[in-house]
Parts: sequence; C-alpha cells; structure tokens
Amino acid sequence: MSDNYPSSTPATRILLAQWQRVLSRSEADGDLAGTAEAHEKIGAILRQQNSLTEALDSYQRAIVLRDRLGDFSIAAAILYEMSEIHGLLGQLQQALNLVQRSISVRERLGDVSTTVVPLYFAGQILAALRRYADALVYFNRALALREKQNNQLEIAACLMQIGTAESALGNLADAQRVYLRALALHEKHGTQLLVADSLNAFGALLVKQGREVSGLEQLQRALSLREAAGVPGAVGETLSAMAEVYQRQGNHALALVTLERALALQETASNQADLAVTLMRMGASYAHQGRLAQAVAAQARALAISEQLGDSAAISATLTELGATYEGQNRLVDALEHYQRALGIREEAGDKLGIAESLSNCANILDVQGEAEQAQEMFQRSLALSEEVGAPAAVARSCFAIARSLWRHREREKAVELLERGLALYREAGMRHETLRELDRLATSYQELGKPDKAKAYRNEANALRAQA
Repeated sequence: MSDNYPSSTPATRILLAQWQRVLSRSEADGDLAGTAEAHEKIGAILRQQNSLTEALDSYQRAIVLRDRLGDFSIAAAILYEMSEIHGLLGQLQQALNLVQRSISVRERLGDVSTTVVPLYFAGQILAALRRYADALVYFNRALALREKQNNQLEIAACLMQIGTAESALGNLADAQRVYLRALALHEKHGTQLLVADSLNAFGALLVKQGREVSGLEQLQRALSLREAAGVPGAVGETLSAMAEVYQRQGNHALALVTLERALALQETASNQADLAVTLMRMGASYAHQGRLAQAVAAQARALAISEQLGDSAAISATLTELGATYEGQNRLVDALEHYQRALGIREEAGDKLGIAESLSNCANILDVQGEAEQAQEMFQRSLALSEEVGAPAAVARSCFAIARSLWRHREREKAVELLERGLALYREAGMRHETLRELDRLATSYQELGKPDKAKAYRNEANALRAQA
C-alpha cells in the first residue's frame, strides 16, 4: 500500500487548472455527467500531486453524482480509488469499508470478473489488520478468479498472501503447500527476484516449523539470488530471517553479527518496516546475551520507526517485545505498562489474535503480582478469543499460559491437562520447535508429579523428534 505517484509538476498543475475550468462550466450548465467527470479527473490529478485528502473530497463529490445518474459501475471504480487512498493514509478500516462497498456494487451489477483486484486489496487490508481468517476468504476468492483468467504470476501472488495468512494462524502444513505451489510458478514463469521471494517465505516457514537446517538452506538460496540482483533491502530481509535461525540454535553471537549486516543494508534502503523488524530481532539477541540496555535501545528505536509509520500492528508487536525484555529483567511494573499499551492498541484495531496475546501477557504479570482473580479472567478471555479466531498456535499459547499459572498455584493435574492440549495443537500444526519445548516441559512436569513412566514416554518422543531433525 505504498504511494507510487509523483508529486506536483508544472504539467499536472496546468492540467488541474484546465479541469477546474471544465468543472466550473459544467456546474454552471447543470451538466451532471460533465461535473462528475471533472471531479474524477481532478481527484486523479490531486492524487498524482499527493494531495490525498483533497483527492478524496473530489472523488466523494463524483460518487454522489454518479449515484444520481445511475452510473454504478463508475461509482464502484471510484470507491476503489478512494479505498487505495485511505490505505496510503494508513486509515485501514476506512479503506476496508470502501473496498467492500466497491466489491458489493460490482457483484450486484454482475461484474464478477472485475472484482479480483478489489478482493485482493481487501485481503491485504485485513492481513494488515491481522484479521487473517477474514483475509483468507478474500484471497481465496481472488485466487479462484485468477485461476479462471489463467494468469500464472497473479496466481502465485495470491498463493503467497494465502501462505502468509495460513502461517500467521498456525496452519503451517497448509502454508507449506501453497508456498511450494507459488515457488513452482515463480520458477517457471517469474523472475529470479520472484523466485527469491518464494524461497525467503518458504525458508522462514520451515524455520517456524522447527526445521532450521532445511529453512536455512532455502534462505541461503534466496540470499544468493537477492545479492546477485543487487537489492540491498531484500538482502537485509533475508539476513534478518537467517539470524532468527541462529537465535533458535542458541548461536546469539552469530545472530547478532548477521543482524548488524542486515541493519547496515536496510538503513540504505527505503523499507522502514523491515528495518524495524531487524531492530526488534537485535533487541532479542542482545537480551539473550544479557546486554539489556542495548536490547531496550534497539527495541525503542524499532518502536519509534513503527510510530512514525503509523503501523499499529508493528507498534503493538514492538511494545510486546519491550515488555518481554523488561519482564526478563524482573521489572514487572515496566513490563505490564508496555503489555497494557499493546493491548489498548490491539483492542482499538480489533486485532483478536493480538488481543489474546496481550491479555495473556498482562495476566501472567498480574498473577505473579498476586492479582490471581483478575489474571484468571484475562487468561480465559485470551483462550476464548484464540478459539474464536480458529488459530491453533494461538490456542496452544493460551493453554500454556494458563497451565503455568495453574502450576504456580499448585493445581498441577489441571495444568498438565492444558499442557497436553497445547502440545496436541502444536503437533497438528507441525510446529516442531514448540513441540519439542513442550515435550520437555511435560516430561519434567510428570516427573515432578511422581509419574516417571509418562515422563519417560514424553522424553523418548522428544529425543526421537530431535533425531529426525
């Protein structure tokens, strides 16, 4: 949702003046169609000049007239233009409302084939709002139309978006399937950079599944292609993803060196969002090495970038990372403050997955501070939201958070029941790294409960999974 339009030029200023004169004549003559067209042209020129608010005003005037004239197809096109402008302004909910209206009008008119671009854009907005289940509905509808049109690269673009949404929901096997299909299409029909994009996404997914070695191989392939193409920002993105592998493997020194390389490249590029992600990862790497002041500094810089971009999802994610850093320092008051700020932003955005995460984070701090009743209420709200969204990984995380609280309060039989449920969800989602962690936790828990046979069974399963990896 970036603005590809140039700023004002002498030519566009002359054109704007010409259409403003046409507008004046059309209004004087009572020519509704001419007035509507003039408003549309003026809106387009204002958008070219990056005068987005003024462009919206012109387009709105045009829509009113097109509705009066019964020119609903043109009105649908204008609604889409307005939706894009709201997206550029970071007003995602307004953008979503308008693109949904555009889709509705087109479908009512029977213009189904023209809905594919608005459907895809609606999916992008919903994904930016972290409403991934809803985004999937739109992306899959767009995919069905692209497949009828037989546009292979557009099909691949839809598949990439679907894979990202499935991965965010924790449906990793589904994500892998669509990423592999996108990769095959890019290798057959696309450029080397598109192949690199697919490899990067697929590699990151393999890492998320706990298949670090395979994931790193795909990321290194993506890195080679991106370096050959000479795209610093994209190279930095891949290096940042590789650093996450090193962090998972416990090699925090190598992770930090790799992140520093990524940061140097991304600072020369224009994608501030990727830069913020790298800074967040640097913060985590510093925290693992006990360099807490540097961790907070890196995360605070990421927060400042996200705030400058007006990206509420990135702001809340960075606040959560800062909260975790403070929690690791046992600075619980500071941790709770950041978790609560993240919760407020996510509630305002309607980000149910994010709300569930933030509720769980806040509840854990409150529980440690002795606010058990309030904590339990928040834990249960977190679980209910995760179940409502239908995200297996989020449900599992909520189960584990509640289990930790129950164990803390010596309700250990109930705790292991929730650990079992969460483990089953991680297994089903194919999240190997998390599955291993919870197998070890269950083995330890059953050992403490005096059930050595169960502890042994889980320990054996964990060892077998490690051997496979």
